[in-house]
Amino acid sequence: MRAVSLVVSRAAGNPGLIDQYSDADFLICCQDDELPSLLSCEWVDSVEKPVLIFSRIMKDEIRILFDNLFACEVHILTVGQAEKLSGPCKLGSQNEAGILIEYDPEAILAGLATRIQPEPPDNRNPEISSSVFWYNLVYCANLIMRGDLFRAGRFSNWFLQLFLLDLIYSIEENGATKYVARKLRPDQYEALAATVSPLDRDSMIAGLKRCMECYWKFQSEVAPDIDPASLSAYRRIEREVRDGLDKI
Repeated sequence: MRAVSLVVSRAAGNPGLIDQYSDADFLICCQDDELPSLLSCEWVDSVEKPVLIFSRIMKDEIRILFDNLFACEVHILTVGQAEKLSGPCKLGSQNEAGILIEYDPEAILAGLATRIQPEPPDNRNPEISSSVFWYNLVYCANLIMRGDLFRAGRFSNWFLQLFLLDLIYSIEENGATKYVARKLRPDQYEALAATVSPLDRDSMIAGLKRCMECYWKFQSEVAPDIDPASLSAYRRIEREVRDGLDKI
């Protein structure tokens, strides 16, 4: 192992960004011949016995759970990969969020940090967020009317709220979904929270109606310049959805 650093929130040096529930993200740089051993996780027991080492989703990432629900993500780069990496990249975004080098005698990670930049943020586009919101609201309404409540719940209690949030700030923004309560005004939070409902039809219908009310509240405040023709189409969709739900 040639270098180790802590990255993202626990490395940011800002106590306000972490709590007892925050995970830990590590970046390890190694020789090519060390990579198989690191990915095998044979070394983890020597640090602390894990509750579970999860199956790998990313080829260069390990996810480990320790006692007290303490989760760690370990990202691994070979020296060759580190030397080639430059410009905007995901690692650059992680470093911007925070980097705390723990071991780097050859300055591999220090040099890497000077060559990489965060990925450019997506340009927040309320027109697109609105279009996606209303398309998925119709899909959710049809699932509720059909009686497919569990599938509808994915939309009514998660996806639609994300698109509503995107009217206020980009859901790709660093920490956007992690620190929702700290970013929203109390009245915005209460309006959004009221859209979440239990998985019974009457509650989900009421929650979906509140979702539509929430859209108009957010749109008028933070995205008033949306094309009037689009807004007129959204109002028509709203009427048809309400009529359909009221007939159940």
